Amino acid sequence: MATQLDQYQDITVLWQQAHAHLMPQPGAIMTGASESLSTPPDLRTCPACQQTTMLQVACDIKWQQQGWQHKAKVWYCTDCHRVYWDQKTEDRGQRTEDTRGVLQTPRDTVIQVNARLWLREPVFLNIEPTTRCNFECWYCIGRSMNQGDITVENFAKALKHFPQMRLLGLVGEGEPFLHKGFFKMAKMAIDQGVIVATITNGSTLSQSIVEKICHTGVHYVSVSIDSMNTDFFAQNRIKGKLDKVLHGIERLRQYRDQHQLPYPLIGLKGTLLHANREELVQIVEKMKVVGIDVFEGFQTLNKKQSYIDIYPANKHIELDKLDAVNQSLQQSLAYLQKQNYFHLLTWDEFLARHHIPLDKIRGTDNGIRKGCDEHWLYSLFSGDITPCCQIKQTFTPKWNLFEHPLDDILSNPTYENLRFNLYNGFFLPQCQGCYKT
Repeated sequence: MATQLDQYQDITVLWQQAHAHLMPQPGAIMTGASESLSTPPDLRTCPACQQTTMLQVACDIKWQQQGWQHKAKVWYCTDCHRVYWDQKTEDRGQRTEDTRGVLQTPRDTVIQVNARLWLREPVFLNIEPTTRCNFECWYCIGRSMNQGDITVENFAKALKHFPQMRLLGLVGEGEPFLHKGFFKMAKMAIDQGVIVATITNGSTLSQSIVEKICHTGVHYVSVSIDSMNTDFFAQNRIKGKLDKVLHGIERLRQYRDQHQLPYPLIGLKGTLLHANREELVQIVEKMKVVGIDVFEGFQTLNKKQSYIDIYPANKHIELDKLDAVNQSLQQSLAYLQKQNYFHLLTWDEFLARHHIPLDKIRGTDNGIRKGCDEHWLYSLFSGDITPCCQIKQTFTPKWNLFEHPLDDILSNPTYENLRFNLYNGFFLPQCQGCYKT
């Protein structure tokens, strides 16, 4: 009879030759896990070490006769680090059993593997100009972060180290126009053919700032607004005044149009809470009258643990109401889509207009479990690249964009292994609470 070992083709040597450093992280948060987020549902017993520690990962494999097969499913043992191709389950039709149930010689043999399937040619950098802000929104993690600014000199280094950049988000957890060097940095990027976008709370759109935005050539300014109710706005956007924000947006739109300038396009985004969960359509209608051009998107309260930790205790009740808020959000978005977003552009359409490839931002699926392959990069004002914009900690100096060319960071073995794990749905503990987990 066929043995378990007969079922598998051992491709460990090929894996080690290609990328020995790529391996699933034991204890990682996994999507699709049962009971706890650390118990994968697809474990198998390894034919070599006999431990039930073998799980699937995605991998391109090259057959000796048939060439490359994209996103094949191979089995990696996290105990003995052996890698197998399941010839019986995954390679049906290439092996047969005789009358005794013995597996016959395969028609073809794996001769090469490649598990670097995540996207590795980024064109979009989101770098934090400042963490300082003149608002104190209770749900913003920025107020608990180290307060500071990127220097113009360090920004120039980042620009030099990311020569393939097409889109720059001068965006962070602070108010970008509080940075005195914002327009100098924006101009440096624009002069190199980079599309520049930013997000503001709208309170700093004075006449002088408006003129600088328009004449520097900033392509996109998104304004974050959560409500058209003055009192509710003030309760959440602490120290913010809705009337001042709306007047600033009108000032920007009027100056741009009076001078017949193509930019900036003005976008809208925000966060819905339980009390105003039905307000989205009204917000979009009123903001179109004020002067926005783009509907960027709305979100619910962030339920990642690092965010929950900074929420005031009396606001935790909002977390119990997230399902209702999300249901209202999805219904409103469906209605807006039917109404063609009241003839506003979407963020995707803005990117398409500037020939920014969406597939090089959002990534691809691994074909096994839900993973993360977002292909835009996020940097703190310190220059440190982190896995995403919701993880604010520094991992290693080797990922610092001021000190290292981007290609060196992308090929760093530790960085590659992080991306391999995220792509395959093995998440960091810091990812718990993210909608992708």
